[in-house]
Amino acid sequence: MSHPHPGPQPGPQQFPGPPPPPPPGQGPYQGRPPHPGQAPFPGQPPHGGPPFPGQPPFPGQLRPPRPPGKAVPVVAGLLYLPGVLLSLVGSIGLASRSGFALDLWGAILMPPFPRSYGSFDVAATVSFVLPVLALVLAVLLMARVPGVRWGLVAISVLAAVHFGLLLTDVVSALPPAVGIMPAIALVLWLAAGLVATVPPVGRAMRGARPTTPPNPAAGPPMGGPPPGAPGPQGQWG
Repeated sequence: MSHPHPGPQPGPQQFPGPPPPPPPGQGPYQGRPPHPGQAPFPGQPPHGGPPFPGQPPFPGQLRPPRPPGKAVPVVAGLLYLPGVLLSLVGSIGLASRSGFALDLWGAILMPPFPRSYGSFDVAATVSFVLPVLALVLAVLLMARVPGVRWGLVAISVLAAVHFGLLLTDVVSALPPAVGIMPAIALVLWLAAGLVATVPPVGRAMRGARPTTPPNPAAGPPMGGPPPGAPGPQGQWG
């Protein structure tokens, strides 16, 4: 015989399992991947995959890395042209012994060592070496050939040493107005060398792999415990 006023009866025991599918006519929850072992909802890409074209990424999902711009190496290579052209014009005037060589002698790029040459013809020939090499490397840099930017950086360092020593000699023995052209050449070569060392130039080279920055604020994905983790206990433990 049952009691006339029975107490609260226990409900059905709950077991961990996949979440129920969305009601008919209601789309899937954005940003919530399906339960492990369950097929994705209709209209939802697989877990971890990119969103559909034109759709923003789900909350907590990283954006795909953007391809590096191809214009950065072109700009870095073009910055070498003013210093190279000034040096080549001065070298041509020096080799031909023209009058304008006296105005551009301070822009001629020579190796910093040795400081003097035994013959005028040898000095005129050596004055073409670094500018022509820098011009070839600058063209290769604009074509995004890997590794050439470090050759240009090395030439910029040699130019900084050469023009720095030249300015020291001018200040100690010549009028300050004579040092205007070496100072301009020094700024041109240093600016071009600094731009060539920035990371975007290296990432824009051929064969460079884009890196995806970490996103610590994303947190773990939603949608249930990971595989192997104990699920929620039922009403009776």
